[in-house]
Amino acid sequence: AIISNAVTGEDALRLAKEMMTGDDVAKSSFSKIYDLLRALDKVGMYDEYALPLLSQWDKMVEKHCTTWCESTDFPRSECHGWSCTPVYEMTSKILGVTPMENGFEKVKIEPHLMGLTYAKGRVPTGYGYIDVSWKLDGDKFSIDISSSKEVEMEIILPDGKKVTTKAKDYSIA
Repeated sequence: AIISNAVTGEDALRLAKEMMTGDDVAKSSFSKIYDLLRALDKVGMYDEYALPLLSQWDKMVEKHCTTWCESTDFPRSECHGWSCTPVYEMTSKILGVTPMENGFEKVKIEPHLMGLTYAKGRVPTGYGYIDVSWKLDGDKFSIDISSSKEVEMEIILPDGKKVTTKAKDYSIA
């Protein structure tokens, strides 16, 4: 309902809170966590709940699974596309790299900190790699971005400040 805009505004926020905290609401299965995260992002609750939801995949790592499972209770390999949710979240939310137009010819970089103090990774695109490294030291946030080719970037910092640039390498603190 939230993703499709059938419920909006305060009603959407109330529904999302009920989904996450209500005792009489069924909890999301692994196959629907991606959708749940999109709904939480839409109402501004992503940073609050994403890390606990994603940490469910830690159980599979602890069991030495070589692929994501359908359930941590029955850890057999299913290799469904939705099981790649952590990879999508790491690149598009934690590193914050998403396309704005024409694939990745223009990108938005908006890291979600989610209680983390640093992140570093590489996002492959049709225009080459985009490397992002950010850290939070106390209340000081810094980010370093480099790409294979010069790219137009809209960078949205955790405090909401926007920076637009066209560069191959960019750093800001």
